[in-house]
Amino acid sequence: MSNQRNDWHALADLIAEKVQEYIDEMDAWEKEPFLWVDGNTSDVNLGGKDEIFPGEKSPISAFIVKEAEGTLSPDFDKIDDYSSGWFDLRQG
Repeated sequence: MSNQRNDWHALADLIAEKVQEYIDEMDAWEKEPFLWVDGNTSDVNLGGKDEIFPGEKSPISAFIVKEAEGTLSPDFDKIDDYSSGWFDLRQG
């Protein structure tokens, strides 16, 4: 279970990095991109709606939260919840 927990946290970190990358460069995107996550291989990709990557496709906005002061940040709670779904932590 320890390895799965480490893999879960590593996947969450990769997703958070891609979300932050988008936030930092969001003016360069014409439209809101999507995030593809393949937890089996730990691949996380950011791309337009017509691009195809392996894994599950979700709008990037699903992983972004607007803070009280108006800034955008990765939504770490949603990212952790989503990442944990790739692992069965009940198994050792």
